[in-house]
Amino acid sequence: MKKLLRNGFLLIIVLVLIRGWLFRLTVAYHPISERATIAIEDEGFAQSIENQGIDTTLEYLVKRSLKLTT
Repeated sequence: MKKLLRNGFLLIIVLVLIRGWLFRLTVAYHPISERATIAIEDEGFAQSIENQGIDTTLEYLVKRSLKLTT
């Protein structure tokens, strides 16, 4: 009985120590598809971008769009 308890305890300790490795071994992430690019359909917004000659990075465009819609 002591030997079984000791072996069970050691098994639990080993599993706790290698849980990250076991997780990475058994679980994998595979992307299904990539997000499509969305064209700017609002003519006013497109004109304001062209007229101001502003930065067209995605982060700036999102912030500008949110500001215009508030």
